[in-house]
Amino acid sequence: MNLNEAVFTTGFVMKNGAKIVHVNHSQECWEFYSDDGFTEADVMVVGLGEVIKTHLEVQSILWILVNMEAVFVAESGEWETRVRAEE
Repeated sequence: MNLNEAVFTTGFVMKNGAKIVHVNHSQECWEFYSDDGFTEADVMVVGLGEVIKTHLEVQSILWILVNMEAVFVAESGEWETRVRAEE
């Protein structure tokens, strides 16, 4: 795993400390998002290591393969992982 790999996230996650609740791992990139509504202007590119350093909880789902996603379920306090639906 390359901690310098560029990933997409938002200012809500990186600047405001919003909880990451949705992670996508596509062929092109990783994406880490909170449940805050965001626009294109809110999106940031950071290193994977920066996300891990500020959101330790994502370490448990970094095993997901390309074309998978993880969603945090607040009721259970657990991550659910699945193959992403075809786009």
